[in-house]
Amino acid sequence: MKKKRDKKGFLFGFVGALVKFIFPYKIVFKSAVPESGALLACANHISYIDPFFIREAIGRKVFFMAKKEIFRFKILDFFARRNGVIPVDRGGRDMEAVKRSLTVLKNGDVIGIFPSGTRAFKNPDAKYHDGAAIFAEKTGALVVPIHIASKNGRVRPFRRSIVTVGEAFPIEKGTDRAEGTAMIMKAVTALGETK
Repeated sequence: MKKKRDKKGFLFGFVGALVKFIFPYKIVFKSAVPESGALLACANHISYIDPFFIREAIGRKVFFMAKKEIFRFKILDFFARRNGVIPVDRGGRDMEAVKRSLTVLKNGDVIGIFPSGTRAFKNPDAKYHDGAAIFAEKTGALVVPIHIASKNGRVRPFRRSIVTVGEAFPIEKGTDRAEGTAMIMKAVTALGETK
């Protein structure tokens, strides 16, 4: 299967270049990212810029799950809808978002997800939610752990961030969701501890 290229178009290519200029970053690959097949890009969350970092690191179109509140803002709604962002109602079990995400993975595409569900500076002790582990276990999608680091844990203009990409791994069928979630959290955290 050929790699599915991330076709951004002029507008999104321009926005990406602008973001890279204002928020410079370096991507460190500990392992190659699979060029085809379903993936769950799981990362820690420190800023609103994180999706750009993940998209660049994966090199393929990434469908992100994001709280539905962002669609209230016209500019965010414009980019979100054109980039396949899946709105999630965090107030309960959003089965529509689950179904859409499972369809993306069954089509061999990539879901980007922040298992903590919130940015770290808002809740440094936030535990990982089970969603990513459940998706991986049910679909066979590989998990790609990603760690995003910046000085003082905050992404700032003209300060370089480091995006570290780890080795993809599966969550085997029958794995307990808590165990699978712990595996993902451990993999992401370990990337932040490597020098």
